[in-house]
Amino acid sequence: MTMTPDELWNEIQYCFLNDGEASLPTLELQNLSAKEINSVYLQMRIQSQVVTPAPFFWHDVEKRNIPLDDVANAAELVVSGQAAPFSFTVEAIQIDDVILPMLTIEIFQDTVAISFSTRDHWNALRACAFFSWLSFLLDGTQAGQLVVSAVNGPPDHKRFTQAWNRFINDSGRAEQ
Repeated sequence: MTMTPDELWNEIQYCFLNDGEASLPTLELQNLSAKEINSVYLQMRIQSQVVTPAPFFWHDVEKRNIPLDDVANAAELVVSGQAAPFSFTVEAIQIDDVILPMLTIEIFQDTVAISFSTRDHWNALRACAFFSWLSFLLDGTQAGQLVVSAVNGPPDHKRFTQAWNRFINDSGRAEQ
């Protein structure tokens, strides 16, 4: 039986709601090849609007900041060791008729990190759409996995991970 948005929300809502304090829980897409990081980055850029004012990355070879949009794929430079990891914030990611709240994306040599604000207006449909989007990103990988950040993951990461595994099993993906 497929997990409904309300069932998912009942299991993970505490990870998305704040109790007066803002936090940015982080999830990581791990076990990605360089090509997959490049592809995930491009997919994220296609599906969203960057809202970071004047986003840039540090080019290690040229020893200067370069605007993110001045290159075709800044993630490619990170995974090849030519640029430092970078971050940017996006909005307007739409899954079906649901628009996700703002997300912060960080590109590393071996990981893509995604942080979400607990101050945004999360609900059952948005959480389900977020899980669907994460699953979509991982569907384009050989062995990619969603991992709760060891440094700044959502509260009760074990329960979050169990809900994620149930969600992806219900949608036909292999458990992680």
